Amino acid sequence: MRGVERVAEIVARVDPSARIVAATSLGGGLSNRTTIVEVEFGNPPRAGRWLVRDRHGECAPGDREATASVVREAAVLVAARGWGLPVPRVVGRVDDALVLEFVDGAVRLERTFGAIAAVALADTLARIHSLPPVAGLPDRASYLCERLDDQPAVMDHAMREPEIRTAIARLGVPRAARPVVLHGDYWPGNVVWQGDELAAVIDWESAAIGDRLADVAIARLDLAFVYGFAASQAFTERYRTSRPFAEFDLVVWDLVAALRPCGVIDAWASACPALGRPDLSEERMRSIHADFTARALRRAHADAT
Repeated sequence: MRGVERVAEIVARVDPSARIVAATSLGGGLSNRTTIVEVEFGNPPRAGRWLVRDRHGECAPGDREATASVVREAAVLVAARGWGLPVPRVVGRVDDALVLEFVDGAVRLERTFGAIAAVALADTLARIHSLPPVAGLPDRASYLCERLDDQPAVMDHAMREPEIRTAIARLGVPRAARPVVLHGDYWPGNVVWQGDELAAVIDWESAAIGDRLADVAIARLDLAFVYGFAASQAFTERYRTSRPFAEFDLVVWDLVAALRPCGVIDAWASACPALGRPDLSEERMRSIHADFTARALRRAHADAT
């Protein structure tokens, strides 16, 4: 089914009264298509703007895992919104497609925004980690253990991947005594701002249950990329004031975060110009990653002695 027909079908199934006035594709691939639709719905009719994310894209619909993933994400968003967290409202779900209320605002990745972002991101993440349990989310630690056991045929030696994996194996992926709901990909690109106010945390596809420091570490590295190490550290200390943790508990999760861009740093860097950050070249990102990784490995070695 062509993209426009598929979007129309999804909208009609979510709300038969809805009429699409305009639609703008945000792109995606075979496995994921995102479209903003201007709609009129209800009686009397009122205007709205919805975001339609069709997880299965042009592939044949009905994939069980794609559908299960959307079910989990919808459940987390409903729970988070009910808890008062800034997330998009779920309009409806159709199989492996999710319809959300569009959140007006902008992603702010300019380096000068780091000081403001660090505080708001830390405070919001602390609130996320206070969310009551959501049934059906995958276990983050189990997933990571499977990935670590399934090593790539060729490791990224330039980014110290073998050393990172060895250190993680020695330390072990910790299982939290009190697992929390994790966003799973908490970085500045998944936050919408209205001016200096955080309006919404988006893209909850990787939501899971696990150690809260898994989210903290992902944010730490990505804040270092986007805003610099000062913002990354300010974020860490701000989070720690409301959700205390011991420094050595963070080490393994920093290493896990450092593993994420190994082998794909070129793809990460190639996306930066479209995000308004052409200065984040591959060379620059490699340098930041090298610094972050060196710090984590030093702490890991110090903990072992």
